[in-house]
Amino acid sequence: MLVASVIGRVCPWEIAVHAARGQFARAIVRFSRGLVPVPLEGRTVWTRYYTPREFTQIYTLAGFRRIALRTLGLVVPPPYLQGFAGRHLSLVATLRRVEDAVGAWPGVRASGDHFLIVMRKDA
Repeated sequence: MLVASVIGRVCPWEIAVHAARGQFARAIVRFSRGLVPVPLEGRTVWTRYYTPREFTQIYTLAGFRRIALRTLGLVVPPPYLQGFAGRHLSLVATLRRVEDAVGAWPGVRASGDHFLIVMRKDA
């Protein structure tokens, strides 16, 4: 069994935050298909963003099949927006309930800061 939390390609929160700050190149960095430099705590981390389909295809070649998929951080702000979340506790609690309810829906589960995927290796 493989359980992975994978950085997703489409994160509406990240697009909105960076676009609002006028950082348009940063707002669309996740759409890049290859490795991209991402600033993290004053350093650069080379990162690749996946769609659930891309991630699944890689592991399907190794004999895995997808069992479950859900979004993480689509409706709820991602961890790097903890300041916002801390100032809006009741809003975030409501958003968390919404995400819990819809996070596994097709069409929804492919977007978000991350996606949680469960795969099983076929015998």
